[in-house]
Amino acid sequence: TELIQGKLRQLRALNQEVFQRLDGAQQRLVVAQKKKKALSSELEAVKIRRERMQSLNTELLKRQENKRKKVETARRLREEDRVRRIKLKEAKIQELQEQIHDLRSFLKTRGSVNKAKRGGG
Repeated sequence: TELIQGKLRQLRALNQEVFQRLDGAQQRLVVAQKKKKALSSELEAVKIRRERMQSLNTELLKRQENKRKKVETARRLREEDRVRRIKLKEAKIQELQEQIHDLRSFLKTRGSVNKAKRGGG
């Protein structure tokens, strides 16, 4: 019976060691599950922030494109207006040059007529 008692003590000690290891493993499992839950929550929050940032980025890109189009349109209109004003000025210059030419011709003709009147009269 001593042999049985010794074996029984060994089994009880081994059983106690197994239970202690199991208890430690269960505690580590609980800690790991809590970490997993916290990380899952953090991951979900990051996903939500990422979606918001993507949405904001898309909206900003649309706004940027709209502004670019408006700026381009404004530049084009300014350039068209500048070209139109240059053409108007060139047309006015041409008209004035024609008037100067006509005036010179008139004065030359008048001078010739006056000269002929004085010489012929």
